[in-house]
Amino acid sequence: DRFDHAVGDDLIKSCCEVIANRIDDDDVLFRLGGDEFIVIFFGKQMEDVELIWKKIQLAFQAMNDARQKPYQISASHGCCPY
Repeated sequence: DRFDHAVGDDLIKSCCEVIANRIDDDDVLFRLGGDEFIVIFFGKQMEDVELIWKKIQLAFQAMNDARQKPYQISASHGCCPY
């Protein structure tokens, strides 16, 4: 909320790219709204999903370390098997 829409749009695109590059082609990434996303994983166990999540978190941390931005990227997640 403290930065303009262009900054927010760039951040959302960057986050989508990070997530999309770490999930399989048969998994599906959706933007729910704002800064909320849903990933539907097919044929994965919860342990697999948690490993993917750790890779996503590491990528966000690398972005924070590499960028000289006035903000930090952070994320939380929840998982539900179906």
